[in-house]
Amino acid sequence: MLDEYSILSRAKSIGVSAEVLSLESKGYSVYVEKGQKSGSQVIDRGYAIRVVKDGRVGMAYSTVLDEKVLDYALDTMKVSNQDKDYLLPPGRKVDYLSGVYYSEVEEPFDKVKEYASYFEGIDNLKINYIQTRSESFMVKVVSTEGVDVQERRTFVSLGVAANTVSGSEVSPEVFESRESRRFDIDLDEVKETLKEKTEITSNRTKTEVKGLDVTFTTSAQEELIFPLINFSFSGENFYRKRSIFYPGEDINPKLRITDSPRREDGVFSRSFDAEGMPTQENVLVESSAKTFLTNYYWSRKASLPHTSSASRNFTSLPSISVTNLVIEFKEKSKDVREGTVVVDKVQGVHTSNPETGEFSVVGSVAWLDDGKKRVGLREIVLTGNIKTLLKNVVSQSSPRRCGSLISGDLRVSGISLII
Repeated sequence: MLDEYSILSRAKSIGVSAEVLSLESKGYSVYVEKGQKSGSQVIDRGYAIRVVKDGRVGMAYSTVLDEKVLDYALDTMKVSNQDKDYLLPPGRKVDYLSGVYYSEVEEPFDKVKEYASYFEGIDNLKINYIQTRSESFMVKVVSTEGVDVQERRTFVSLGVAANTVSGSEVSPEVFESRESRRFDIDLDEVKETLKEKTEITSNRTKTEVKGLDVTFTTSAQEELIFPLINFSFSGENFYRKRSIFYPGEDINPKLRITDSPRREDGVFSRSFDAEGMPTQENVLVESSAKTFLTNYYWSRKASLPHTSSASRNFTSLPSISVTNLVIEFKEKSKDVREGTVVVDKVQGVHTSNPETGEFSVVGSVAWLDDGKKRVGLREIVLTGNIKTLLKNVVSQSSPRRCGSLISGDLRVSGISLII
């Protein structure tokens, strides 16, 4: 029977280094929109074979493991450019994490339907759509260089969008999402948060906000700050001079930013990266810029420490990505939002320029918090630069998780506001 090890044996016999990435997943989702409910189940499987010889790399993928896939990879290797830094990483011991897999997600049907049904027919709230999804998947990486790792992981997500309608007035859509490894999402908390935010935004106004600090909620940070940090602290972008940061650059004496792939509360935690290398915590910022993330190739090419930050699916070569981004600020405050413009959702992040760090986005869900009441604001425009934003953080609330980000609300000065 042909398996990953048969492929590696053949590759080794012809003097080629080879790696096989195997992905198997089983997902189930329920989607509700305008009273119409639909469900889908997807079972997927994919294999990627990467081959390297004399600094040349080839790659091919398929949904079926076949010797032809190795032949295709060898063919693509013939036309690649030679690069002495291209090698497959040697095998290393992996310490496996607990809490990344829960067997309950293997039979998700009742729970997924329960999550979706919970949000139907909530008083005084117009639910636009509900999507809930579960996935159980297995990742395996083996190579001729001694890598042989595999791990089962599970993932559960919930997304709900809602607004209010009063006469001809329609409030902006509020979207709340939650993720977990298992079915332990607090549905009551999601419902109350939706009610709170739709109430705030149901009566929006225009008022003077010039000179006020801005508080970015964890949700807004995940949309705006996360992608800019992910880009700027890539070792590839550092090497290509596309990052606005440089090692040792002072940023903020009270700020710490880490990529933490081994956190118990991180839904994207993993024991090894997409090249089978054991994961580790990487400090990106501690007062100053510290570390740029790398996979094995870019650590060699850019002469940077290898941070085991390879990311990929079975249709691509390894790239570099943050897993769980953790932002910590030494100055904590329960009243971080008081006297500020609170921004919870932003639009237009795709128009930002990651190479300069500049952004101009719309705060689609935002309000003014004067300490006594919260007044919804009509769409405001925020302009700034990610480097300046990080330098001007002044306080933070207790942390919470939103997608790939773990951070409290961040209060920032010096953001330009136009309303």
